[in-house]
Amino acid sequence: MIAGAYLRKSTAQEGVADDDKSVKFQREHVKTFAAKRGWLLPDEYIFEDDGKSGAEFARRPGYVRLMGSLKPRPPFGALIMYDETRLGREQIETSYALKQIAQASVEVWFSKDERRRTLDSPLDKFMLSALNFAAEEQRVTTAERTRSAMERKAGLGHVTGGCVFGYANLRIMVNGHRGHVERQIVPAEAEAVRWIFERIAEGSGYRNTAHAANEAGLPAPKPRRKNDDGTPAAGWSPSTVRDLVNRDLYRGVNVWGKRKKRDTWGQKRPTLRPKDDWQIKEAEGLRIVSDDLWARAHERLQTSRESYIRTNDGKLFGKPGNSVESKYLLTGLATCGVCGGALTARSSKRHPWAYYCLSNIQRGASACPNTAHAPLHALDDVVLTMFESQLLDSDAIQAAVKAAAENLTRDTGDGTERAALLARAKKIEAEMTNLTTAIATAAGPLPALVAALQEREAERARLTADLRQCDLLEQARSLDVRQIEAELNGRLVDWCGLLRANVQQARQVLRKLMVGRLAVTPNQDRNEFRITGTGLLEPLLEHTLGVPKALVTPAGFEPAISTLKGSRPRPG
Repeated sequence: MIAGAYLRKSTAQEGVADDDKSVKFQREHVKTFAAKRGWLLPDEYIFEDDGKSGAEFARRPGYVRLMGSLKPRPPFGALIMYDETRLGREQIETSYALKQIAQASVEVWFSKDERRRTLDSPLDKFMLSALNFAAEEQRVTTAERTRSAMERKAGLGHVTGGCVFGYANLRIMVNGHRGHVERQIVPAEAEAVRWIFERIAEGSGYRNTAHAANEAGLPAPKPRRKNDDGTPAAGWSPSTVRDLVNRDLYRGVNVWGKRKKRDTWGQKRPTLRPKDDWQIKEAEGLRIVSDDLWARAHERLQTSRESYIRTNDGKLFGKPGNSVESKYLLTGLATCGVCGGALTARSSKRHPWAYYCLSNIQRGASACPNTAHAPLHALDDVVLTMFESQLLDSDAIQAAVKAAAENLTRDTGDGTERAALLARAKKIEAEMTNLTTAIATAAGPLPALVAALQEREAERARLTADLRQCDLLEQARSLDVRQIEAELNGRLVDWCGLLRANVQQARQVLRKLMVGRLAVTPNQDRNEFRITGTGLLEPLLEHTLGVPKALVTPAGFEPAISTLKGSRPRPG
């Protein structure tokens, strides 16, 4: 008779040779049992899960392949496991799995005590329930015992998990034997932590901070995921920056037991525990960030969460592009027309608040010879007036709506494109159903089947997007141009009001209406400034019509913000 086997070990044995792993022991044991009974046990029918909890079922690849092999007809007549608990440690799921195996006419044997599991009588089923109850009870008891041990370790300041960036795990030897593990600050990594906190405190967002850290070549946490080519995804990312600035350990506070990793079914589903269950201990010896720096960084983060742009009627339109908005209108939105560097707002006894070239200030005349200062309030007023008079006016709106209407009514089509998309989508759905069945029954090489299914999923997503665009286009063609013009002209009042409301809202409006940044260039006498840039009406049109900008704004429709000149105190 041909037999199959299922092997499982709850904890992955990292750093242990394959020959010494428990799954290796189970493999040899079931092979010996099969040979003793004269059964053939091919390698392709040995299903294995190493480092998988007995409470998990859907996330066990070996188990999924085993259950998939039962349909339409199993290729083996007996399934061998080392003992009862290898199949699972959750009584409802385990009992159901055994029922499916039995209904497929596959005998279940345990090599440990050379015993067969039968389900032919009520007594057999009761014994199965009792044994599965005992297995689940043992799993829960083991988990509770492990948590208690970890809680004691955490209370003593010992390491209960893996490595944390900024620290090294140091094994303490006790009387020549391996003892507990303690954390030790790594100076280079600690400097990187403080550098990131400083950036956040200065107003940099998670993404900008991650980019800056990578450009600066700062050491980064060990990557957990890999790139498509299999190489580690090294470097900082917005998520790693966010996790770092929210880790209490850096301010000398060790918080343990904050999250529960598994639910009551034993499956991985992290949830936040009640705060009363947390163990919070002072760990001053592990402090990397001062209380002042921690407070400044988190105050900036809180400020950014509260800074959202709203229209005059109170509707939410967007949020700041960076973690915190500047107090000055043009910082981050305007550049020096000489070197392309950023403008910064400063004040002195000789000159009240004005915009200067930051490259000239920080790097000197060799980097940029522009020493001119543009009066802050006067330059702000000129820029706002430019947008109000050249972009947010009724003539520009009328021209934009007219061009958009022409774009929408062009190439109306006869519906054949949508019909073709629907036919292709139907075919893709059928192919995905066939591939899913093939994967479940192991009817072919699994990697190739999975790759083919992924390709079909990607194409289905593209077809769905194309169909959505067809529907939106059809919807947009029925829009009333006169009604749109009237609504947009009404919204102009809102947007112009936002420009003059306060600096934060004005900055957010400008960011949405600008392409790139404004360039501010002084003349030779440094008493006049030329302002150039490009603006778009796409955001306003898209927000009003409720359809993608590709459908409402024809290519190349970019109203230019003209060059302006003036003399002090009104640069332009």
